[in-house]
Amino acid sequence: MDQNIDALAGKYFKATNPAFGTGIAQSIVTGFLATSPILSIFNSAGSGGLSIHPDYIKLICTAAGATSTAAHLAIVLDVINRFSSGGSTITAANPNSGSSTTSKAVINFGALVATAASAARQIGRDAIKTQAAPCWVVGDEVFIKFGNFDNTFGPTNGAASNIYPAPTGPVVIAPGHTLLLYLWNVANATTAPSWEFEMGWAERP
Repeated sequence: MDQNIDALAGKYFKATNPAFGTGIAQSIVTGFLATSPILSIFNSAGSGGLSIHPDYIKLICTAAGATSTAAHLAIVLDVINRFSSGGSTITAANPNSGSSTTSKAVINFGALVATAASAARQIGRDAIKTQAAPCWVVGDEVFIKFGNFDNTFGPTNGAASNIYPAPTGPVVIAPGHTLLLYLWNVANATTAPSWEFEMGWAERP
């Protein structure tokens, strides 16, 4: 993906949590649960419209979450709008200040409730971190990169804040379809982790 060319054409978009410095809590989830993602990206384009090509997602830990000892990630595609309720609705921004093109992405982040799977495709999986409770450290970052496998290697534990890469490969969200990001925290019991985030993507055929 050439982000500069897409941005010049008004086809590249970015999004962050609404308030810098203020994280959004996820659900307490200790194993993969299809109805409890942390992020939902729905392509609202009509049939034959533009597809969404994710570039990256960055998660920044603002609250560690109690008692967790390991963290895992998964990415799923589905052919319907899976978002049901919960979390925060996120507004996309066009980073080209001269472009008025708006995004077709409908983004929700946090303690989400998703509908049951329709034709789910499991396309991403990573064991992010294993560490004595609390697993996460405030300031930890999870960097999910789509499209290639650069920066494959990184730490898998540590009591000091660090960046944990999760290369995922190419993904395309077709019109009317949804990408769901799951993050579960083994043994998390009373307080869920909270996250700031940033993401970027292109919208083209």
